[in-house]
Amino acid sequence: MTSSHTTDSMVITRALEWVVELEDQGMDPLSPYPTMDAKLQAFAQWFLESAQHQDAFIEAMAIAGVSRRFDVQRRIDLEHLKSAPVSNVVQFRGEAAAHRERERNPSPPRKRLLVAVCAPVLLLLAISLVISSLRSSPQVYSYPVRYSAGIGERRFVPLEDGSTIDLNTRSTVEVDITPHARRVTLLAGEAVFSVRHDAIRPFSVLSGGLVIRDVGTKFAVRLSSAATTVSVLEGRVAISAAEAGKGNVPPAIVDADHQVAITVSGTHFEVHVAAVTAADLARELAWRDGHLVLHGETLGQIVTEFNRYNRRQIEIADPSIARVMVGGTFTTTDFDAFVATLGVVFHLRTVPAPDNANDLELERQENQ
Repeated sequence: MTSSHTTDSMVITRALEWVVELEDQGMDPLSPYPTMDAKLQAFAQWFLESAQHQDAFIEAMAIAGVSRRFDVQRRIDLEHLKSAPVSNVVQFRGEAAAHRERERNPSPPRKRLLVAVCAPVLLLLAISLVISSLRSSPQVYSYPVRYSAGIGERRFVPLEDGSTIDLNTRSTVEVDITPHARRVTLLAGEAVFSVRHDAIRPFSVLSGGLVIRDVGTKFAVRLSSAATTVSVLEGRVAISAAEAGKGNVPPAIVDADHQVAITVSGTHFEVHVAAVTAADLARELAWRDGHLVLHGETLGQIVTEFNRYNRRQIEIADPSIARVMVGGTFTTTDFDAFVATLGVVFHLRTVPAPDNANDLELERQENQ
């Protein structure tokens, strides 16, 4: 019992020494570690050696009055560091010599006192450097990060700040999160953003020369060659030109249950804001459940939309066919069912497209 207690005391003592060592950002000429990198490598190696070391360090941080969630960028939780394999750490081969040096030159009284009163901010900075050295750990985020959904795919992207992104087919976003801002660039397609409010780090989406700034909300953005469309499901967003002095988009606040479409021609912007019902929004965002819900669109419009979700494409050469009004619900990726329905309901048939045998061209059935 005495031996175990002595061992525990020694581990806690070493953990407290590490708290102090990491609090010291400068390099003391008497330090056993020649560089800051060597110090960080030695700490990471020690921390990952055993669960006892990990628990001792957490206890030492508590003694020093430091929160367990220490990363200043709020990306890493100390508990996640425990799961990092030791193979992620380059061992500091001078640790044994460093230990002998500590025995010959024990910490001066000033450092012992700092164990209880160390500065939390400096410790936070030191630990974040340690974590960044574990480059292969899945908990380390390196920004910006690009996410994409392929043809016919939908992708749910949870962000480390608690916000989420739903990506529709053929859509790509680039996410850049810093200690002071959260910025997402919609490079193609369509996405729904559910934003976790953070007054310190505003959330903004860049799309088609516009900046859509969250004011604590849930909204959808669609980027096409014709326009950028923003649909506000909850809360409100602020919309402005991405670059000051370019374009004629005055800053605007758009509330929930409203939709704004911005078309761009050179430096000229046209803004159209309209109220939309919850039913209309649900219909437009039915792609999140894998459906297209139609309510009086033309066949030309729906074929263009359906083609976004499929590798095989449908072409309409006859303008009178393109003007046919369509209603109903379709599965976005069920190509054969969609074509069969057009044949049964509208008496249309498909033939191989003249320029690509994999694509189909719609035409009227004979005797119709």
